[in-house]
Amino acid sequence: MWFGPPYVRDVPDYFDHYVGDKGGRDLSSAGPHSAGLGSRIDDKQLTTQLVSTFLWQSFIGSATTEWVGEVSKARRAAKSPVIYVVRHGRGYPRHDLLVFDSRLPHDKVEQGYVDISPAELRRGWRNFSDAYGITSKSMPEWLSGLSMEDIAEIGIEAMNVQRHFFIAMHPLRIVWTSGVGHNLPQIPSPALAVSNKKGKSLSTAGVISADHQGRRGVTTALHAVEKFGMAVFVQGAPGNVRARDTITDSCFIEMKDSQLPSCGPCRGPLSGVTPGRGEDVWFDGAISGRVTTHIDGWTPELPWLVPDVQSRIITPAVTNGGDSGAALVSKAGLVIGFAYYRTGFNAKSPHSAWIWAEFFQLFTCSDGVRLLGIPKWPHLGKGTSRRDQLH
Repeated sequence: MWFGPPYVRDVPDYFDHYVGDKGGRDLSSAGPHSAGLGSRIDDKQLTTQLVSTFLWQSFIGSATTEWVGEVSKARRAAKSPVIYVVRHGRGYPRHDLLVFDSRLPHDKVEQGYVDISPAELRRGWRNFSDAYGITSKSMPEWLSGLSMEDIAEIGIEAMNVQRHFFIAMHPLRIVWTSGVGHNLPQIPSPALAVSNKKGKSLSTAGVISADHQGRRGVTTALHAVEKFGMAVFVQGAPGNVRARDTITDSCFIEMKDSQLPSCGPCRGPLSGVTPGRGEDVWFDGAISGRVTTHIDGWTPELPWLVPDVQSRIITPAVTNGGDSGAALVSKAGLVIGFAYYRTGFNAKSPHSAWIWAEFFQLFTCSDGVRLLGIPKWPHLGKGTSRRDQLH
């Protein structure tokens, strides 16, 4: 295995080494079901990444992997496999699967091309959708009209026209990226540091907003501040942790209006579509400052909105201690994620992980249920297309 130092490659480079870097095929016309998806999206690359994602969802749910069973039994368990769909290759991109499974020995890496029957993929999609609680109500608005039964057929078409590759290994050592008058969300830049009463930097404020009770303040990473009680400081100003949520690793810190800086409003979260590698993204961390990077992959349940599942994306390992909670922002001004952790130095496949930003307002428009303390994103409106969000 190609694991030797200096470990300077990122996740897509790791896949390119084993699969090749020539890229893949345009899957927007892989078959009639894929073509139907493409007609709704009107973007060949975006269609291709969804076609591959639907294949992986069906594969994950199959009896071959035994990965979805872990999800359905204990979605929050630390030992559950961590899975990402990774975009890589030159030219037309490929979308292959990276799995961190604690049941694998530390020195063992499983890899190979998908070879599975259409019948098993259909059963796999049923298992996957059942385990994640995916129903027609989970369907993003811009894909309305797509049948749930079409998902497995799209995956079958993808497998028939392009070989898809997976790599599975024991989880890597991770390093948590924390240190020991406007209702619409705003992205603080320069970054706002969150600290304890002794002035030690703990994390970074993600967005400035208001919770569902109208209290003003900032979000940050829960794992960074949960040991310090209710009282914390944001850029030296006192604040109080008013609500927290473990699945999104988030908390809301109430502050006085006069202590909140003036920032331009953001457009809300990227919604209903997986992000794509190649688009410029940036974050402003309390430790790293402003950093430009790109998307390398995402957990396989996206773009579905699934309660109690910690959806994440990955980038190169660009975050540092104290950056946790920072917002990852697209060139179009949409928040994609919030800094969660990075892998340890000299990891085999180094990356930074980010909590999927759309979690911060899960299902609020449909049934009024909000995750505690999470700021309300601005309503994009039915006239806003997902393609408009990407550019």
